[in-house]
Amino acid sequence: MNNNSKQVVRDILPPENRSIRNIPLSSKRVPIRQIEEVTEDTPEEDILPEMPRKKKMRPVLWIIGFILLFFVLWSFTVNSALIKVTIKEATHDFDGTFTGSKVSTKTGIPFEIISVSKELSKELTASGEEEVERKASGEIVIFNKYSEKPQTLITNTRFETPLGLIYRIRESITVPGFTKKEGEVIPGQLKVKVYADFPGEEYNVALTDFTVPGFKGKPQFSTIFARSSTPMTGGLIGKVKVVDEKALGSATLELQNSLSSTIRDSVITEVPENFILIPQSLKTNFESLPQKNTGNLVEVREKITASGIILSRKSIEKAIIGKVSETPEEDITVSNIETLTFEFEEIKDMQNLKSFDFKLKGKARLIWNLDEEALKTAIAGHSKSELTLILSNFGAIQEAVSSIKPFWKRNFPKKPENIKIEKSSGAN
Repeated sequence: MNNNSKQVVRDILPPENRSIRNIPLSSKRVPIRQIEEVTEDTPEEDILPEMPRKKKMRPVLWIIGFILLFFVLWSFTVNSALIKVTIKEATHDFDGTFTGSKVSTKTGIPFEIISVSKELSKELTASGEEEVERKASGEIVIFNKYSEKPQTLITNTRFETPLGLIYRIRESITVPGFTKKEGEVIPGQLKVKVYADFPGEEYNVALTDFTVPGFKGKPQFSTIFARSSTPMTGGLIGKVKVVDEKALGSATLELQNSLSSTIRDSVITEVPENFILIPQSLKTNFESLPQKNTGNLVEVREKITASGIILSRKSIEKAIIGKVSETPEEDITVSNIETLTFEFEEIKDMQNLKSFDFKLKGKARLIWNLDEEALKTAIAGHSKSELTLILSNFGAIQEAVSSIKPFWKRNFPKKPENIKIEKSSGAN
């Protein structure tokens, strides 16, 4: 046997340190994560949450990014501003004398006479009958196209209808002269009450026209005339139901008290917006209207007429401001004219009043008026640093605070409608 064919056993035996446990792991290999079995007895804090996958986060990040981008783009396209301004205000102890004028605005403050009437009635049981003779009556408006000068009509001046019925005034009156506007003659007007010449139902007529018989053959006949403002009513000859005098007196007083309690508010609601009422000038007059019979009932009727002086608001404001303001040309409002005290002598014939003197006293509250649209236009497109200079051109502003959105914008919106003005008042 050849010695070269002998197997050497020790050549194939592993070395002592070649155990698989001692083979070093490559650094590039990923270790296998130990997975522990989770049982019902395993504490919650020992359960490791599974790491979220990155792929699930991507849609959320895209949505957040889109929202942020949209907000940034929106903020560059939308621009608004708010200006909070305090309006200048002042109070003055006022005491002045003025003249009210109905003829000329150059010599005084324009005024008009306002009249408001209300009626109430109550039914009473008749206590008997009596023979009566009553004259019809109603109101007419007299027009003067004859002269620019007032025309006086004496007591008992006649007014005739187209059917020849005669009605008269019971006191002397003066009809204002006509005026001209753009070449057109505007007749002077005066409302008065007239009474039929004779009693009887034939004098109860509807609305109609009137001439003045005393002017026949003169130019005034066609230029001084009248028209009804109410029907002529109350004319009667015959028997009527009557009520007991005591019951009649009690009902009449009740109706008058009810009318008196509401007539002032009724007058105030009828005052035109550009006028103010002088409360102290208000006078009331009662009239017992013809009674109406319905079967055995008698309808007792009462009428109240309240008349007062109303002044041009703008004119009285201008007169007050001219006396108390250093800059009367500014746009200023006297906000409490109605609370000031008017003093004047008693006016007996209010309907024919042409002028009167009066005193005005009290604490006049002056408020400067701000042209908001002009302010918005002046600010639009300008830098916030220019605001103080711009506001100096508006005398009505005492102080102002501004804010712009979005907050990093330094210029006000170019469009005035995107600027909002908030006003508050501040007394000096």
